[in-house]
Amino acid sequence: MNQGNLIKGIYPRENMMKKFSVRGLALGALLMAVGAANAITFSNIQITGPSELIDGSYHVYNTNCDIDFTFDSAWVGDNLPLRTGTIVITFEAIGAQGEMMTGVNLSGNALALGSGIVQVTEIVEDFQNGGTPKVDGVTITAGDSGAFGKLITLDKPSNHLKVKKTIFLNAVETQAMDLAAIGLVEQNFVKTVPEPASMGALALGIAGIVARRRKK
Repeated sequence: MNQGNLIKGIYPRENMMKKFSVRGLALGALLMAVGAANAITFSNIQITGPSELIDGSYHVYNTNCDIDFTFDSAWVGDNLPLRTGTIVITFEAIGAQGEMMTGVNLSGNALALGSGIVQVTEIVEDFQNGGTPKVDGVTITAGDSGAFGKLITLDKPSNHLKVKKTIFLNAVETQAMDLAAIGLVEQNFVKTVPEPASMGALALGIAGIVARRRKK
C-alpha cells in the first residue's frame, strides 16, 4: 500500500475534510477575534472652519487604532485670502468589546514662518468614567516648524471617548515672510486588549460549537 492509500485508509476523505474545516473555522474565528480586539470605531466626525481653509480640501483616514486628518489648503498669511482662521475637529472613539483606551497621542505636521503661529488644543472627554475632561496641546512658532507630538494620559482606562481639536492659525503682517499652516493632524490611541489566551479560547469555543452542530 502506497503512502497515499495509507493516509486514505486511516483518514477517510470525509473525515479529513471535516478536520480541515474545523481547523479553518478555528483559525478564522481567532483572526476575527484578534481583528475585533484591535478595532476602534470612529463616529460623529465633524470638521468646521472657514471655507478658504477646509472646503473640499481635507481628507479623513481611519484604521484600527488611529484617525488622521490631512489638509491641502489650511494656510494663512502673506498672499493668501486669510491671515487668521480656526478649524475645529470633533469625533467619538469607541473601543471593541473588552478593549480599553489608556491614552491619546496627538501628533502632526505644521509650518510657521515670520509672525506665524499654529496652536493645536485638544480636549478629551471620558464618556465611560466621567470626570474632568483632559485638556492639552501644542504651539508651533517659526522656530518650531515641523513635526509635533503630545501624549495625553487618561486618569482611568476607558472604552468611549470624545475628542475635540481646535487648530488656530495666525500670521500678522510684518516685513518678513509670514505664514501659518497645518498639513496633518494624527490621533493614535494607546490601548489595552484582551489576553491572547482569552481570544484563543473564544476562537476554539466557536469552532467547537460549529463542530458539534455538524456532527448532529
